[in-house]
Amino acid sequence: MEGCMNVRSAVLLLMLISGLACKAPSDSDGVVLSASDSSFATILTDLHLTDAQSYLEAQKKSDLTSVDYEARDSVLMAHGTTEIEFMDRVEGLLADPQRLLAIYSLVLDQTPRQ
Repeated sequence: MEGCMNVRSAVLLLMLISGLACKAPSDSDGVVLSASDSSFATILTDLHLTDAQSYLEAQKKSDLTSVDYEARDSVLMAHGTTEIEFMDRVEGLLADPQRLLAIYSLVLDQTPRQ
């Protein structure tokens, strides 16, 4: 079950990113984000940074198939949520692409530039 959930997470996040890449930047104009949306953007930011760190560590070991699921679970736990709750929120946002784009704009603002 856990493996299926993580594959499902990866597929949905890829869909989100792909969908966002096709949208014009002005699509998020006029969307008012709630505190819940802002918190979700922070969770997404933390998850993306954790996934990137896992990928870089796997790349050093030449093992690009490994994913640090414990790190992802730790991020979700630190934000008081579970993988299932997170994925339910993601699925709900797929029906509201403008809100999703606005949230991802926040994610980009919160992501450190290096």
